[in-house]
Amino acid sequence: NFVGSGDGLTRSTNTQITNFTASQAYKGSYNVVSGGLTCSILPNATTAVDNGAEYDFFQTSSVGNMLFESGSGVTLYVKNGNLNLAGQYSGASLKKVATNTWHLVGDLT
Repeated sequence: NFVGSGDGLTRSTNTQITNFTASQAYKGSYNVVSGGLTCSILPNATTAVDNGAEYDFFQTSSVGNMLFESGSGVTLYVKNGNLNLAGQYSGASLKKVATNTWHLVGDLT
């Protein structure tokens, strides 16, 4: 969700302290996460998310690594099958590009 216009654009920031789902509620937001959390990417029939939805993640904890986990029927394209944020101060971006198809890029292991 963007607020403002021109150079004054801002997005909402969510602090995630429990496991969560890539859902409409977090679409377009910057997510600050702890290590050891899981972001579930569910099939469209379970959790409908608009095509084009984007999410950013930034891990602040030095303990553990946040995991991206895709549900049955979801295609998640990510380099080398890396599904964890690499550690403290690592970031990643997740984008839904088509029904049940997602791209994940970032500092992942």
